[in-house]
Formats: sequence, structure tokens, C-alpha cells
Amino acid sequence: MVFSDSKGSIQYVNERFLDLVNAGHKKEVVGQNLAEFLGRGQIDLAIMLENVVKSGSVKTYATHLKSSFGTKIDVEASVSRNQSEKNTLIAFIIREVSHLDENQYSGFAHSQQDETSAKDLVGRATLKEIVSETTDVIEKVCIEAALEMTNNNRAAAAEMLGLSRQSLYVKLSKFDI
Repeated sequence: MVFSDSKGSIQYVNERFLDLVNAGHKKEVVGQNLAEFLGRGQIDLAIMLENVVKSGSVKTYATHLKSSFGTKIDVEASVSRNQSEKNTLIAFIIREVSHLDENQYSGFAHSQQDETSAKDLVGRATLKEIVSETTDVIEKVCIEAALEMTNNNRAAAAEMLGLSRQSLYVKLSKFDI
């Protein structure tokens, strides 16, 4: 658990957060910006803070933490804020995501129906066409989600997707987004 001010400056952390980032004492972390520990840094923090200000909470946000040893730990964060205008505190509940939970976060849970649909395409189209079409659909959905999460900030969306801005622009044109 982490409490920060409205700009992400850490005010309090519990022992578990210290374990996740390999810090020995709270004083090593308190006062630093939470973005220093998040996988995509300021982008992750800005998305969570903006969404918590708009709606009061963020149910789950998948990212990773960077430890002081340089390792990355997959986590999910739930975020909430108090209603005080004078002394706003943001609460981040951060939990490690085990590799057993990966399908839950991928958004593409494998089901019998998906397998049957894919099998129906065999014989009607080449494997290359099937893979190309499904890849295009997934790319478009991911780009739209990243743009929505970043409030149409294309630079932030590109970084979130691991693309250069130029690559994102090419894909936006390709998918007419």
C-alpha cells in the first residue's frame, strides 16, 4: 500500500511495498515520486492519477514495479482518493500478479468458442490471411484502448504500446483511427 499526494509524492508505504521494490527502510522511499518505481514511470502515474480524479477510483491497472536491483515485478494497482480538497491523499493498493494470473490480464481468455471460430476459418482462407486478420483486429483494439487510457495522448499511447510515435501514426492511418 502506498499513499501519495495529488502529484504522486509518496507520503506513506507499508512493509510489503518496501519488499516489492527492495527498499530497506521507509525513509528510502517516502518523499520520492511513485513514478520512479513504476514500469512506464510518469505515464503510468499520470494515467492512474487522471482517472482517479475523474471517477474517484481505478479498479485495476496493470503495470510493473522496478526494484532497486533493476528487476521488474508484474503488479496491478487499485487506486482511490479521499474527498478532501485541501489535503488530497491518493491510496494505491498494489499487489504482485503471479504468472498463473496472466490470462486474467491479457483480455483474451482462451475459450472453446474462440477455438471453434478459428477452426471454421480453415479452408476458407489461408493461414497467412487468418493470422493477418486476427492480428489487425488485436492491434486496432489495443491502440484504441491505449488512446482512451491516455486521453488521446499519442506520445504516451505509443510508449505504453512499446511503439515509436512514427509507428503509431502509421498504424493509426492503416486502421483509420
